[in-house]
This record gives sequence, C-alpha cells and structure tokens, in this order.
Amino acid sequence: MESNICIDQISKDLFLDVRLVKSRENGAITAAVPTEWVKQMLQTGCIGTLSASDHQISSVYSVTYEDLPEAWQRLEIKAFQKVNNSSCCIPALNADSQVAPNLELMDWMQTISTKEFVHQWKSNFYKYETLSSMYVKSQQTEVRQLGLVDAIKKVYNIPIIQTKKKSATDQQTRPGHPNIYPMLCAVDSTDVLYLLMVEPKPSLHDSILFSPAMLQNSHAKLLFVIYQLFHAIHHCHANGIPCGNISLRNFELTEDIWLKFLGPNWNSIIRMKTDNIPKNSMSNDELDSCIKNNSTGGSPNHSIKCSDQSTTQENLPKLVQDWVLGNISNFDYLMALNSLTGRELGNPNYHPIFPWVMDFSCPNGGFRDLSKSKYRLNKGDEQLDLTYEASIPNLGGMPSQPRHHISDILSEITYYIYHARRTPKAVLCKHVRSKWVPNEYPVSIQRLQTWTPDECIPEFFSDPSIFLSIHDDLPDLELPTWANSPQEFISQHRRILEGDFVSERLHKWIDLTFGYKLSGNAAVKARNVCLQLVDQHTEPRRHGVLQLFAHPHPKRLTMSRFTSPEAPKWSSRFYWSEFTQKSFKIEVPTSEGTLSTDSPADPGSATNQLVGETSSGRSDGAVTSKEFEQGNELDASTLTSQEPFKVVKDVLSAALTGNDDLSSKNPIKKLFRPRPDSAEIKYAPPRPEMMTIVIPEDYKPLAMLDHIESLYTFTGKSLHELPVKSQEQQPLSVKDESDKLLAQEIVMVGCLIAEIVLAPKLQMQRQGVNFDQRCMLLRKLCIREFSDIPRPVQNLLRELLQLDNPDFNSKNIKLVAIKEGYPPPSIGLFLQTHGNFVPFPAYFPAMYELICKVKQLTAFLEELAPESTEMTKQQHVFEEIQNIAKFLPKLLEGLTEEGKDLLLPCLIPLFQKEDCRLYAFLLLFNIIGQHLGPEVTENQLCSLLKHMYKSSFKSSNFILIFHKAFLSQLISRFGFECFLCNFVEFLVEVLIGQHACPSFRSETEFPMPVLNAQRQRSFTQTRVSESHDALDFENEEEYISDDCTQSSSQLTVNDGESTMVSSEMNESSDGYASEEPNLVEENDKDGDPTNQPKDINEPSPRHKLYYDDKAESVKVEEALAIETSVKGVDEIDNSTSQMAPGTTLIDTAMESILWLADKIGPFLTAVHLSKRLLLILEKCFCDQEQLRWLDEDSDSESSSDEDVLFMDKRVVVGDTFAEPVFYSLIHIADIYGEELIFKQYLPYIQTCVASIRKKMNTKSEASLVSCLSLLKFLLPYLNDTQLMEKLKLVLQKILKPIIMTLSSLVINFSGGGHVRSVICFKIVDIVISIAGRIGREMAREHMISLVQQFFLCFSLIHGDGSDELALRQKAYERNTSLTLSTDSEDMYCEIKMDSNTRSYKIGTPTKLENLKGEEENTSSLNTQLGSSLSDQISNSPMPQETLEMFEESEGFGDIRQQLQQSFTPELANAAYIPLCHLIGDIYMSNHIENSDLIWKLSNAHEKALAEERIAMNALLSPAASEGSDDESRRNTCWFVDIGASVQPSRLDEDEYCGSFGTNVTMTGNRIDISNTSAISSIPTEQTLLRNGRLDDVQRSSSPIMSKGMVKPSLLEKKSDRHLMGTWFKYWQQYIENHDQNLSFCQLKLQSFVGHSGGIRSLHVLDDEQTFFSASKDKTVRVWSLTSHGNGSHKASSRWTYYLHKRAAFSVTFLESVRLAASCDGTVHIWDPFKGAQIRQYDMPRTSATVLVKCPAPSCTLLAGTSDASVRMIDTRIKDMKQEFKVTSGPLGLIRCLAVNKEGNLLGVGLSSGVLSMVDLRTGLLLGGWKVHEGEILQIKAHTDRSFVTSSVDHSMALWRDDGHRLCSFRGISEPVHCFSICQNEIVSGTTSNRIGIYNSISSQANWYNTKIRADVLKGNLSALEILPKQKLFLMASDNSSISLSA
Repeated sequence: MESNICIDQISKDLFLDVRLVKSRENGAITAAVPTEWVKQMLQTGCIGTLSASDHQISSVYSVTYEDLPEAWQRLEIKAFQKVNNSSCCIPALNADSQVAPNLELMDWMQTISTKEFVHQWKSNFYKYETLSSMYVKSQQTEVRQLGLVDAIKKVYNIPIIQTKKKSATDQQTRPGHPNIYPMLCAVDSTDVLYLLMVEPKPSLHDSILFSPAMLQNSHAKLLFVIYQLFHAIHHCHANGIPCGNISLRNFELTEDIWLKFLGPNWNSIIRMKTDNIPKNSMSNDELDSCIKNNSTGGSPNHSIKCSDQSTTQENLPKLVQDWVLGNISNFDYLMALNSLTGRELGNPNYHPIFPWVMDFSCPNGGFRDLSKSKYRLNKGDEQLDLTYEASIPNLGGMPSQPRHHISDILSEITYYIYHARRTPKAVLCKHVRSKWVPNEYPVSIQRLQTWTPDECIPEFFSDPSIFLSIHDDLPDLELPTWANSPQEFISQHRRILEGDFVSERLHKWIDLTFGYKLSGNAAVKARNVCLQLVDQHTEPRRHGVLQLFAHPHPKRLTMSRFTSPEAPKWSSRFYWSEFTQKSFKIEVPTSEGTLSTDSPADPGSATNQLVGETSSGRSDGAVTSKEFEQGNELDASTLTSQEPFKVVKDVLSAALTGNDDLSSKNPIKKLFRPRPDSAEIKYAPPRPEMMTIVIPEDYKPLAMLDHIESLYTFTGKSLHELPVKSQEQQPLSVKDESDKLLAQEIVMVGCLIAEIVLAPKLQMQRQGVNFDQRCMLLRKLCIREFSDIPRPVQNLLRELLQLDNPDFNSKNIKLVAIKEGYPPPSIGLFLQTHGNFVPFPAYFPAMYELICKVKQLTAFLEELAPESTEMTKQQHVFEEIQNIAKFLPKLLEGLTEEGKDLLLPCLIPLFQKEDCRLYAFLLLFNIIGQHLGPEVTENQLCSLLKHMYKSSFKSSNFILIFHKAFLSQLISRFGFECFLCNFVEFLVEVLIGQHACPSFRSETEFPMPVLNAQRQRSFTQTRVSESHDALDFENEEEYISDDCTQSSSQLTVNDGESTMVSSEMNESSDGYASEEPNLVEENDKDGDPTNQPKDINEPSPRHKLYYDDKAESVKVEEALAIETSVKGVDEIDNSTSQMAPGTTLIDTAMESILWLADKIGPFLTAVHLSKRLLLILEKCFCDQEQLRWLDEDSDSESSSDEDVLFMDKRVVVGDTFAEPVFYSLIHIADIYGEELIFKQYLPYIQTCVASIRKKMNTKSEASLVSCLSLLKFLLPYLNDTQLMEKLKLVLQKILKPIIMTLSSLVINFSGGGHVRSVICFKIVDIVISIAGRIGREMAREHMISLVQQFFLCFSLIHGDGSDELALRQKAYERNTSLTLSTDSEDMYCEIKMDSNTRSYKIGTPTKLENLKGEEENTSSLNTQLGSSLSDQISNSPMPQETLEMFEESEGFGDIRQQLQQSFTPELANAAYIPLCHLIGDIYMSNHIENSDLIWKLSNAHEKALAEERIAMNALLSPAASEGSDDESRRNTCWFVDIGASVQPSRLDEDEYCGSFGTNVTMTGNRIDISNTSAISSIPTEQTLLRNGRLDDVQRSSSPIMSKGMVKPSLLEKKSDRHLMGTWFKYWQQYIENHDQNLSFCQLKLQSFVGHSGGIRSLHVLDDEQTFFSASKDKTVRVWSLTSHGNGSHKASSRWTYYLHKRAAFSVTFLESVRLAASCDGTVHIWDPFKGAQIRQYDMPRTSATVLVKCPAPSCTLLAGTSDASVRMIDTRIKDMKQEFKVTSGPLGLIRCLAVNKEGNLLGVGLSSGVLSMVDLRTGLLLGGWKVHEGEILQIKAHTDRSFVTSSVDHSMALWRDDGHRLCSFRGISEPVHCFSICQNEIVSGTTSNRIGIYNSISSQANWYNTKIRADVLKGNLSALEILPKQKLFLMASDNSSISLSA
C-alpha cells in the first residue's frame, strides 16, 4: 500500500477527492478539478474541500484524456518533500556574474571591462597559488543557498497558500515573465510543498518530434526559440536560481512559436545539496518513486508488465544487443520501443502497438507477412497506389493533401473497439458510435483481426480479461476453435510472438513501424508513407507516428538449420569433426599488450574491459567473465558436445562487448580487420587438398559478419554510441560552487540547443539520463554531425559545448571565455546586440518587447477579474492597444518576411479576444494590413473580422466598424473583391435591425470613442503619406483635380481645364465639397415648403438628411482632393466628418451603403448591393412578431404616422424594420436612374410572386409581404407615364396571382389567417393607391376586373352556400360581361363645396344603408346590353383560374378558417368604401356581383366601430354621451372620415364653376383633395392606458384623397449618371451574366480625352474606379471610371503629372505605400493624393526601359535598363542598391518584365527571344531559354511558377520557370503586343486592332477574335487593361484616345 500513500497524502493536503487524482506513467500527478474550485482558491487564498459525486467521476473519465467536461480543468501537481518538516534549500548562483541583456553601448563596454577584470583576477589567483590562496581554498566550505519557497516566488511570481491558515492571503503578485509558464499557486503544507499549474500543452520535445515542420525551413524561427530560451533561463539566473538538469520537456511551445519555461528541475538542484539533509527522511527520489508506482486501479492495462523494462532502457545499445542475442523477449523489446516513442498504456490516442502475427486459423500456422503493414495487407497494393497517386498535384495546382499510403497505425476508434468488452457504454457511444448497437462490434478475435487495418495491442498477448465483457447485451469476444479459454489463447499467442518465425521477421515489422521504412524512398517502395510524417503540420501535438531510427534494424539471431542441434542434410558428406577442428583464436588489446585466450594470463581483467562492467556490477543481460572464458576455450570435444548455435552466440557476444576508444569511431573496421589494436576472430580452415566440402546454396558464410556489421551500423548511426567500459570517476576540482553551477548551466543550454537542431538523430535516445552522459553524447554527435547543424548556431554550439576544447570533462566543467578580452560566458552575454555572439536578427529585441506586451495583455484578459472592474479593464485594454499601435509601424518597417511570420501569430490573439478585438481592428488593422499585403491579410484576419461582425455589439464603438472610413481600410487591405464577397452582407443585415447597438456616445463617456476630437483626424481624415489609405474609397480621399493650381513651379495647370474651385465651397454631410446649391434654399425660392402637398411615402424625419444632403456625384469625387491641395492634409477641417453623439448603427450603415453604391458603379451595385437589399427584405417579415399590427402596441410611435393610409392597422412591425432598406433601394435608384426599379426591383417582385407553390412556408409568406411592402413604397416614385407603362405588369403579374393565392382553398398558409389578412390589407393599399393615381376612367378600364376578382372572394366565406355551382357560373358570367362591356356611365360622386371651410368634399351625407337603394335605380343598365352579348357569355366555358379559385381540398376546414380570419368585414369596409369614391359607387354596385354582401359586411363593421367609439367617448366623458343625434349619426357614417361633418350650404353657381377650394389641386383630369385641419379635429380612435385612464387620442389618417396624389420629386431630376444608352444595355447584360466568361460586345461606354500623344501604358487600380495613363506627351494622367452619359460622354482627367522630361512609357501603383510610379528613362515616385513628387531615381550611364512593381506588401520597383540589367528600387529610400544581371552573355535588350504573385521570381523577356528567370530573394540567375524565334513583346505571370509570353513571331505560349513549354495558344496570325490575364482567361490585342479572348490558359482553350470598330477606338491599339470584376475593356491607342468598352 506504499504506492497509495503519496496519492492519499496529496489528496489529503489539497482537500481533493482521491478518485480525481491520477498518476501518469511518466511520473506526473494530475488532478481533474472544477474551474470554480480553482477560482475560489485563488480569490480567497484558502483551499476548499472538493468532494465529487459518482456521476461527476463518471463524466470526468468517460471522455478521452485530453478532453474534460465543461467547467472542468486538469491540473498538474508537483510535490517536493520537506526535510525534517523544514523548508528545502537549493544552491544559488552568484547574481553578480550575470550580465543584463540588451545594454546600451556605453553600459555594455563598461560591463565587459568590469567582468573581465574580475575574471582575470580570480583565475590568476588560483593559477599562481600562494599561501593565502591555499588558505582561502581550504576555508571555502560555505555554499550559497536559497530557500525553495523563495525561489518559487522569484521564478513564478505566484502566491503561496498555507494549508494551516484558513484566511485569505494579502500578498500581491506581479505579472510573471512572459516566457515562464504561468503557475496557479504554491501550496505549503506541513510535510510537502506543492506547485499547481494547468496541465501544459505539448512540450518543445513533442513539437519537434511530432511537428517538425514548425521550425523547419526558417532559421528565424529556430533563432527566435533560442532567443526566448535565453530570456527564460536568464530570468532564473538573474534571481540566482540554477535550472538544473532540464530537458526539452521542460518547455512548452505554442502554435505561435512562443516558448514557455516550466521552471527549473527542482528535484535535480535540490539533490545537489543533500549533505545537509538527514538520512532518516524521505528523499525526493523516493517520493517520486512512490508517486510513479502508485496504481490508479482504473484500467486493466496496468496489469501489463515487462521484465525489467525500466532497466533495459538505461542502455539502449545494450538493449538492442540483448534483443539481437535473444537475452530479452520480443514482448519486452516491443514495449521498450513503444515507450521510447512516448506511447502510454491506457492512452487511446497513443497506445502501444504490437503486430498481428497470425490469422488464428490454426494454433501453429496462418502466420502474417511481417514485411508488409497491416494496412497494406487489408487494403491491397492497388488501393494504396491509388491513394498515393490521387494526391499528386496537377500542373499549376496544389494537392489537397500530401502523398501518403496510410493515415495512422492505431486509431482512437480502433482502440475502443479492441477494448469494447471492458469499456463503459457511454464512452463507446461517444467515440465509436452514438447509438449503442452491440451487433456492430466484431464478435470474435478472427473477425477483429480480419476487419481492422490497424495493428494489434499488447493486451492480446498479456491480458485475458480483455475477452470478458462487462455488458449484458455484448457477449464475450469469441476465441479461436483451438483455444478453450482466454488464458490458453494468451499463452499460445505469446508463444507465437516469441517463436522463431516471428523472431526472424520481426525486424521487418520494426522497420515499418518505428524504423527507416517510415520515410524516404524506402517508405514509398514499401507503400508505407504515413500522413502524419509528411503533412507538414505546424500545430503542436503530443502524439503521432514517430520514426525512431533511419537505418535498417538488425535481425535477431535465430536458430537456422546450420546452427540447430540436428545436422543439416547436405548434398555431400559433411563431418562435424572437420568443422570443429578449426582453431578459434581471439586477441584482445590490454594495457600489458595483446591478450590471447590460449595464454596462461588471467582473463578476468581483459574480460571486464570487454564486457563493460563497472566496479559496482555488470549491466543486466551481459555475458559474465566465466561464460566468456568458457566460450573462448573451445576444442573439438566441447564443440561436439555443445549446441553450435550457443557456441556462435557466445563468441559473438564476447566480441561485441569489447572496448576501444578508437574502435568506437569506426567499430566495423577496427574489430574485423587484421590490425594490432583490435579484437579479431580467427580460425584456421582445413586445407582444400585435405577435404572437399559442398556448401549448400542457402548457406552464407558471411551472414554472421553481415549481421554484426548491421548491428554496429545500427547502434553507431542510430544510437550514436557503443557499449563501452565505464571509467572511474575522477574527483572534481572545482574552486567555486557558483562557478561550477554556472558552467554546468551554460553547457546545459548548449545541450538543449543541440537537442533542438539534431532532433532527427536523437529520436531513439533515452530520457532522464544523467548530465554527464547526456553532455558527452551530444558533444560527440555535434563534432561528428557538425555540418548538419544550421549555420546560425554552429558557432554558438562550439562555444557552449566547448567543442574545440580537447580537455573537456563533463564532471569538472570550467568556464572558458568566448573571445579574448571577454569575460566567461553567461546567458545575458549571448543576448547582447553589440557582442554579435549569436547572429540574432536586429529586429529581435524590439519584436520580443512588443510580443511580451501582447502576451501580458492577453494574460490580463484571461484573469478571472470581478465584474466591477470591467470598465477599468476596458480602459486598460484600450490604452495598451493604443501604445502597441504607436510602436508597431516602426517595427514592421524593419521586419523581414520571416520576422512577419513570427510576429503575426502573436498578434492574432488581439483580434480574437472578445474584450480587445474591436480596438485591435480599429487601431492595428490598417497598420498590419499595409505591411502584409492583401492576400496574407485576408488569410489571417478576414475570418476573425467576420466573426466580430456576427457577434453581439456591447459598446457604441462598434458603430465605427460600419463607418465608411473603416470600410475604406477594409477595401484597401483586403482587396476590393474580398470586401464585396465577405463584408457587404453585414452592412445590409444591419439595416433590418439584426444587431442591437447603443447609439454613439459623447466623448466624456467611457469606453472612450476611438473617433474623439483628437483621433477623428487620424481615422476619418488619415494622412495619405503616413497611413496610405485606400485610393478613392477611404475617408473621402480623392485625387487632386487637374484644375488645381500649384504654388510650386514643378506642377503646371492644363489651360484647357476649368479653374480651381474655392476651398471655401459648401461641404456635404459626408465630408465632400459640393458646388450644388443648397436644396433648402431652392425650396425657399419656390415658396414655403410646408405648404407643399405631402407625399404618401414621404421619408420619416430621421431619413430626411439623405434627401436634402444629396450632392452631385461628379463634384463629390473632387472635393477632398481640392481641399487637400489648398489646406494640406493636416489642415483639413474635420467638422463635417466627426460622428455626432446619438448617431445610430442603422444611420451609419445606411450612409456607408449609399457611399459605397456611389463609388463602385452601377454594375457592382446591382450585383452586390441592391440584390442583397432585396433578398434581405424577407427577413423583416419572417416571424409572427414582425407581422404584428403596429398600432396594437400602445407605445408605438408609428400608430399616428401620417404615412399610414386609409386604415390604422395597415402597418406591421416588419415595415419599420424594412424602412431603411426601402430608402437605401430608392436612393440607389436615384443615383443610377429609375431603370433599377423597372429592370431589377419589379422583376424581383414578379419572380417572388411567380414562385408561389401549393403550400406556403414561412419564407414564401415573408417574401410575399416584403414584395407588397416594396411595391407600395415604389409606387409614389413613379410618374404617371411610368406607372401606366407598368400597370399591366403590376395588376396581371403581381396582384392578380396573389389574390388567387389568397382566395384559394388549396393553398395553406403556415402562418394562418393573420398572414393572409396582412397580405390582403397590403393589396388593398396598393389597389387604392393605384386607383387614386390613374384616375376614375383608367381605373374602370384597367382595374375593375381585379377588383371583381378580389370582392368575389368574400362570397366563399360569407355567402349562404346554397348553390355553390350556380355561384361559380354566375360569378364567371358577371366577370365576362364586365370585361366585354362598353359601359360609359358617368355617374360620379357629387362634389360640393363647404361654405364654411371653402373646401371640397366628395359624396352626399347619406348613410350606408341609404346607398343600397341606388341599386334599383341602376338596374336598368343591365337590361340595355344586347342579346348578342348574353349569348356570348352563356356559351363561354368557365376558365381554369376561376375553377382553381373556388376549388376545395382535403384541408378545406383549416383553409376556410384562415379565409374567415382574413376576408373580414373590416377588410370589406377598408376596400369597398375608398374604391366607391375612386371608381364610383353606382359603377361599383353594378359591376360587383356580390355588392349586397360587401355592403352588408361594410355596414356591420361601421356599426361595430361606431359602438366602440361611443363607448370610449362615454368612458372619457359621460356628458359627451348625451350629445345630439347628429353626433351619433356622424359616428355611424362611412363618410365621416372624409370631412363631411359640416352640412354644405347652397352656394352660387359661380362658386361651383369659377373657383376651387383651398384643399384642391388639379393633376390632368384628376382632382386631388388634401387634408384639412377640420378633418384632423375629429377624434377617430382612442386608447386606454393600463391604469384605466385615457391616453392621447390617436387620429386616423383615413382621408384618402388628401394623400398620395403628389408626384415625388426624387427621381424627376435627371443625372448623367443615370443608366442610359450603352451603359444601360450593358448593365442589363451584366446583371444576367456577371458570372460568365468574358465577351467583347463592342459597346462603347465612355471616352477619355486630354492626352496629346500616343498612350504607352495603362494601370487600373484594384477598385476599378480609377486608372492611370502614361503618354508620349510627357504626362501621366489620373482618370475616374465613374459612369456618365449614354456612351458618348467624354471624360477629362482628374489630375495630371507634368514632371517628365521625355515620353512616359510606363506607370504603376504601389498599394503598400499608396504611391504612383512612372518612368521615362528616369523613375518618378509621386503621391496621387497630394499631387506632389516624392523622389526621383536617375540611373547614371544608362536609362530604364521597363518598369514593374513587386506585389504587395512589397514597396519595391524593378526597372529594366538598357545595359541588360535589372535595378531593384526600394521606394522608402533614396538610393538604388541592388542590381541583377539577367543574362549570361550579350542576348539583347530587356523588352519586358514580370513578377510572380509571391514576389520571389522575376521573368525577363529579351529582344533575342530568350526568357530568363531570376530569383529575387538571392539575385541568382536561374537560367535562360530560347523560347521564341523573334523578340518577346510581352510577359505576364500566370502562377507562381509559370509565365505567358508573346512574340513578334506570331506566337503566344505558357512557360514553366525551368523553360519547359506548357502550352501554345492557337489562332494567332499577327504579333500580340499587349495582352491581359483575367482570372483564368487571356485577352490579347494586336496592332491591327483585333481583340482575342481565350476562355482558359491551356492548349485546348476556346478562343475567338474580333476587330475593334472604329467608333469604339480610333487609331491603333497600344495598351489594353481588363476590369475583371465589371468585365470591361479599357483600351488606348497611339493617337491619344482612351476608350472604355464592354
């Protein structure tokens, strides 16, 4: 029970449930605890008792080791036994010997001189001994010591919790060192000191073994790990604490290459001072032994034991040798190999593996082929070959995964299936199959072996219980027929494993599983390439497939027929006596000479030297001296009496255990060649003439020699040592204990670095060896493999391990100065930047400091802080990120690509943490994106930003990420295409209120807004030269117009251009200047705007700013540039761009959408903006809450909105959510014209209506409601002509199908009758609005059929139902008669003037029931129809749509109930009464078949409404209920709402004929009556508060003729940006075919005039809204691609660069620095935003002929010169430093250059037709090939390794970077002097103005070409650029014309 004592004591001291504490096989103690328990312990300083229930225990251990239930975590516990109940002590280093890192130059020089002086004095003092020095040495008995508790405090900065005290500790801890693993706390109990920490992630050792790609292919990563290792160890040394015998397992390496040191090896340094520890106390080793040997009792795997496994692993060469000689079993050896790979019993992810050795068909047969893996045997070679070949990449592509044959050797699911009988069901259901199906598990061991492709496990060779099931419904695992019990099976199975057949072939399986056949050609040949070894994964892992050695494993010696007891059957007579007559002689070198076995000398000493015994005893499994002596004294009698196999084995064993220092270097040659200093096995063979022996063919005389050679080769190369005799330890002569410790620490650091860089050669080395053995082994390996050590660390290891010191002694290490004049080495010395001891990059100190700040910030965010500190936490985060933002730009400028790869993963957590990601994106994103480039920025940050957009917005500062200033940064840093595809959807979603966000707060509140008064300038008006914001998009940043006059003489103004607009012009709300007069002032000129009639859909007050502040887009584009040129960037007035307090998220998003729509053009707007806006509308009506009537909420402000027409309950909640979307859509239509409404909005509505099926789901219902709301919103924006043109579409294609759907007895609405009712009321609104717009005559002509169809629906619900068939036929006849009727009756409603109000009113004050009698007066109208018409009606069949309209289905009851809820009296009243006014009541009664029913329903609703009003009036004022009969009468009349409260007096005829009322306007033949104050004075509806009192009276807006009759003015004003002519024609094609290939339709969209010479070069920016042109007229112009006109518009340039002295032939733009570059022989760098030249590069004795840029984030230009060289220009500096030679001889001039997307390969096209490739990273010429017969005209990069070229020889081809032609493009009949690659298409242009398009870049590409028409482009084509997103062609000619075409 001793093994349980430690676990029990730990559980007792820490108050843990003993079942939660476990011991791992590596000796570590872990405990699963709740997170809340840890939090409580850290906050209170007291340890709470943790008692776990059985259910919790089951849940904790029902998952895998690496997973725990939620709110649980696994702790690792380190225990240190106290001595005599007192504190432990450790030896301390001398802190004065340490050197602080990163000293300044003067401090560094002073420190060096001081340390060197101290060192020289001390060394000379001991070197020249005197009496005083001898006395000092004799008195040196005191050793520096430090208490363990104090040391832990210094290293970890953690609290110490006393178990004796129950109160919380008051100690304050500082933040720990960033490279020290954060421990939780230390617990000090009576007997033991505990150190608690969260279980570390994979260690540095695990990462190097299982994820070697993490540090490969980058010296910077390796050096950065060493740099952090130095800092971590220096932190300990600076506190005087040695680290002890640490290993790579003491370090944790995270995925971002950040190293964390777990702390010193406390046990090793405590043991250094054991002389003061009483012997009667338990040592730390004993404590560790107790912990390690503790039995968990949780798994039967612990029953597996291997004989002396721990002992056999102490000497690996001895272990291999013993197995080869048969001294240990196969089982033990395999367990040892599994242990070396780190596999642990009971670990499902990394369990030990054994081979399947048989198929169990018979007890001694059915052996498995061990030369093939089990996976290969199961799957077959063909399938493995297919798997391997399927991963081979095609040309230009990348493989989906690395080429491999197998994925794993033993998977986790296979492990659980193996243990299915002993594993709980819950675990099996979690990891194997979620549903428990016992039949799915193999029933027998034979079936299991046949089924699995994985290897076996040791339990099937050792544990019989694995066959016994613990489940009732899962039987025991069936045994083979030849086994009667599990014990018998295990015995026989183990016997087979240890048998000769398996032993002879086991080395082949070892090579497949652990050896050299896991990699290289051997793995491919064996079909054994494992995915985990070739996938180059970089994430840290703690398990995986591991290759232990890279050489063939030696074969085990087994008894063959030549060494068996029985004589072999040879073909001729063979005499054993003749064989044994050979005299064996062994000569062994000794100190006295050569010792022979025949000599009388005592063989003991020589034997001891050979065997390698020490004074304390021999190694286990070695041959004794007696056995060796008996093996050497061989004669004929002994050979005939002993087994030949044993004789050979003993002799071989004696030879292998020999010792020779020289022989260890090359053991094979030294031992088996006749040299005097080696042991030689000699025998005298019989003379040939004496005997003739016929040797069998299978007999190999050299087999033993080959075997020995293979064994020595294996142990020498794989294990790097041979068994040698240990030397007696020499006494250490150390003058100072501190110097000794420091010297050991320095060498230990060297050992760590050696283990990192030589990890592949140390995979089979044992762990836990002592320091001396480890040091000597690594020194030997470094000396032998010095060339394999990375060059940056070669000198470092030479100094640390003292490789040049021949007198090095690991037991007496001395400090040796690195260089002459320097003090002895220390860790701080290696960190100095001035010493250059280690070639650390210059940016390491600054980068390390920044990363430490980031790590400290992330650690602060992870602290469990109280909620009360949240505000302080946010303020701290903001300030820290602000400091990082100030420090980061300077650091990034000096980083290499490797440095960026190191820094970026460490910055990513700032963009992931919820508490800091907002500030990180606002402050750091633009800086990082500028230096990473669009591709890397998208890969690293795009998904993180999208996740933030999807999250909840807790702060008002989230509004900033929807501001156009931030969006412009996204466009610049992600690229325009990435922005459109990923972030536009978030802008659109915000409009419908999916994200709740507080309104923008004032500057005095915290969290402080990023856009405060000080930071507003840097965020929304960012300096171009510093932050380089996105061109034309960001922060309203535009180009300087050409009409801008410069004060400097360098910039001149084009005389033909307009004068500069004053900087004092008016500025619009978005920060742009505008020349357009203020709209409010225009209204004032026309009159008081308040007197103007109000529109039905007039925008709500919060959206009015979008109407009033809209400026002309052309002027907007020039505003900021003009202002910049006058004031300067720093002087820009940012008053108009500051975000005012109270700004909402929807307002900001809406403003950004309109800004974006104005910028990206009509094509991209239609595809990415307006289309998304239309699709998002249905989400506004998708649930019941959004379909609730708005006025049902008494708190709703919209219940009295004037936009609500005719009825109070016509607006639902979803309409308010959809309002911003509606206004966005209409403003987009205002920018590009009403054609968006006709060609996109209305077709979308029509498509949604046409998609109605027989069953309506929630989505289709929401789509219908949204379409009707949109249609209602759009109607007022159509003029009369447009409305009449689209009237048939609206009525027949939209409204009529919806009415048929509503009234159908087949279609069931999932939302019930309420959804039908909402749709019905919206239809009524639309019908009444259209009828009011088109007038009475048009309404009768076009709408009566629709109205009839609508009212006919009421008969289905409210009719008597006696004769339904007659009703159907009658309805049809009536409908037909009305359609064919030519009735021209003009019985309009009578219009009279009120004498009091002088306003007109419609109709007479007659009650509803009085109107019913008018039907009799008009009955004669029906009899006036001719008989021919009646015959035509009676003979016509009923149409199908009418039958469907009245058809019933099986669910008739539910559908009929829905119809009853929708076609109510309220709906009848709301539809019938207004239509009677608009069309005519008599006409309606004559043409509506069921008018009686409609009147009756309407009257019933009016009466109910009147009764409700009377009751509410009575409740409001009891006296009011006693009013006159007129009051009651008015309350019951339908015309009350029209204003008929006053009886009209008789007026003179002149008053009727000569004047109109004040509320009447004339529109064509229509009379519009507006609302009056008299009408609004009538209370129409009252509501009650919850307390029973009356609320404010809500007034109805039901006067129908007073609203909606005024044409809106928004779309009336025409703009040249409206889609017209070819713009509109191509726009239609684009929205239909935007995802198809390129096509050249020769549609001229726009011309650009201004150049006076031929165009030489064009460059289009990524946003496709701006381009540059370089011309022969010595100018470079900047143009806008904004759409204007109808195709004949001629645009002028926005700015011109005039500083060229010769013709400019090239222009480009560097996105990273936001600068333009142009060339005329001299390279000019200029700022297109500020209109200023930055610098100019002159090339002495030559001139530039070609200019290209390197892709972002590079800020480098490449200029080809006339001397056939390429100059590299860094635009950040003034001088050119690099020059590349691109040819190996005179091969012509450079004609063209191209750089691949990675920026590391340059393609050069020469005039001789030679294509050269240059590596830009090294400047080396990779090669040159003759690819064309003529001059190369153009070259473009296709992929990273392929280029497309064109030549004067009428050819164009695709080439690989090695000169191999991939394909040629056919159809070229003339030279292609310009072409462009658009995605996977090529567009070519020739001098004869022919455009060719290839739909793919391959030899099989389809192509066509066409000649450019003269009206599209005048002159010869000289330059060509493609706009890939808009699929447009920008062409330039040699006569200065530029054309944009489609």
